[in-house]
Parts: sequence; C-alpha cells; structure tokens
Amino acid sequence: MPAFAAATTEYSIQATGFPATLAPGNSITFSITFDPTLQGTQTAVVQFTHNDLTTASPFRLNVTGDGILNAPLIEVHETSAVGPGVASSQTASIGGGRDCGSIDVSAGATSPITIVIVNSGTLPLNLTNLTLTGPNAADFILGTGSFNGTVTPGNSTQVDVSFDPTLGGMKDANLQFNQDDPAQPDPYIVPVRGTAIDPAGVQITTGSLPAGLAGAPYGPVQLAATQGSSPYTWSLYSGTLPAGVNLSATGLIDGTPTGLGGTYNVIIRVTDQNGATDEQQYAIGISSLYTGKGRAKDTGGCVADSGANGWAIALLALLGLAGLVYRRRSA
Repeated sequence: MPAFAAATTEYSIQATGFPATLAPGNSITFSITFDPTLQGTQTAVVQFTHNDLTTASPFRLNVTGDGILNAPLIEVHETSAVGPGVASSQTASIGGGRDCGSIDVSAGATSPITIVIVNSGTLPLNLTNLTLTGPNAADFILGTGSFNGTVTPGNSTQVDVSFDPTLGGMKDANLQFNQDDPAQPDPYIVPVRGTAIDPAGVQITTGSLPAGLAGAPYGPVQLAATQGSSPYTWSLYSGTLPAGVNLSATGLIDGTPTGLGGTYNVIIRVTDQNGATDEQQYAIGISSLYTGKGRAKDTGGCVADSGANGWAIALLALLGLAGLVYRRRSA
C-alpha cells in the first residue's frame, strides 16, 4: 500500500486493492486528501515499492498543498485598494493619505479623503458600528454613501472623511468600526487628521529654540503666543524632548539634558481658554561632551583626539620627542 515517506497529519491516503499484482495494460488508483491544520504551503512524499527494474524502488511522488485560513481577512488602505496599508491605531502622518489637509475655519469642509477596506479572506467580512471618535471627532464628517457593511471575499468597500473645523489648530479623530477578522483588533481604529487655520486665533510667536549641551542647564526658555483668549496652556503635541528637559503647562522649557546628544524634533502646542490651538515644529540640538572625540589607535602609539585633550596630548608627544633628540645629540 502507498505510504508517506515522513509522518504527516496534513495528508491522508485512500487506497483499495493494495498490495496488488498488475497484469500488463492494467492499472490501480489511490487518492490523497489534504486537510491542513496550519496556514502556508505543506509538502509530503508518497512512496510505494514495485518490481520495475528500470525505475527506482520505492517510487516517490511529491505532493504539495496550500493551507489557508477559512475566515475573512481585513486590509485597510489609504486612498485606494492598492494604496498604503494602515494597521489599526497607526498614526496619521502629516501630508499623508489620512491627512485632510489645511483649511481656513471659515471656508467650509475639505474634499474627502478615502479609506478602503478590502476582504482578502475566504468568508464574508462583516463591518458594524462605523463611527468617528477621538478628541476632535466633531470637526470631521463621515461619508458612507459607498460603504457596504458586508464585504465578500476578494472585494472592498470604502469610507470618505471630510474636515470642517470651527477652531484653529491641528485636529485628530479616529474612524472606528467593529469587524470579524479574528486575527485583527476589534474594534479596528483608523486615525485621521487635519489642520485648521484661524488668522484671528491664538498664534505661537517663538520662532526657534536654542541648542543645548548635555550635562549643562538648558534655558530656561519661555515660549510666547499672541491672540486668542488667555490664559494659555502648553503641551507636547508630538515627538520627544531631550532626556532631562521638561515643558511646563505655562510654556517654560528647562532642565539639564542627559545622554549623548542629538537633534530632537518636536511639535509644541498652545491651547487658549476657548480650546483653540496652534502648533509649532522645533528642532532642538543637544551637543555631547564627547561629540567629535576620537579614540586611541591600537597601532603606532599615537592618539587621535580633535578636542582640547587631543591638542594637549599632541603637545606632550612633541615635547617628549624633542627631549629624545636632544639626549641623542648630547650623547
């Protein structure tokens, strides 16, 4: 009877009449069933012995099959079904496909951006409870004219989102819905964003931030804003300040930077009494005491150092060499 060359639980053989003696011109059949428990390509080898002297015995037959998950598989894309993929809760980048752009608060709604939901699985994908959530959800408009709550395998549906703010500043919201792909988060969250422009609203007037030195006090620097309704509240919108440096709610930046230095790109937000905001991007350069330093070479006995210590070492080396030459001439 045919047998598998290696034990496998993915395949089974149904054979009747084995072992058999075949008269010339006759045949016998057997069938192989594939019942995978894992996703992906699964292979096996079926073999049986025979007495044909012109062919190796046992005869080996390679079989292969692809295991797929019998379930809906959700894919979310920006702009189109082949646009950039969006993982659940993935931040919307400025200028990206989920950014509604910038618009004056008096201009009305923006043109919509499109979010496409694709079902690449084998069962229908069910989408429910589609809504906008998040801190500025009221500034966005959900368009469901092309949305279908059931997406059959290989097909897609789409949602449109427009931006219609009433107060200035960068705004964030989440397109959120429930879905039944067991391998993905439920609810699925798709962040969207936009920037509201209000010429009469609060405006940050601090144009740039000074550089600093690791281990030395930074600032303090007092951020400034105008217009809107004071008092103002300051916060970090995105990015990370240098370790040891702090931003207070009153807009004071101070502290003592630590670490090896670098450039820190941050967006700082000011919020006025009415909830209007303005944001400004800054690059804070922190130099390290070790920046530009060399290291001892392991050959030749020389030391490379571009700082003050390097000059001192080089001077001592020259003085030592001069003394050696003098002693040789004296001898």
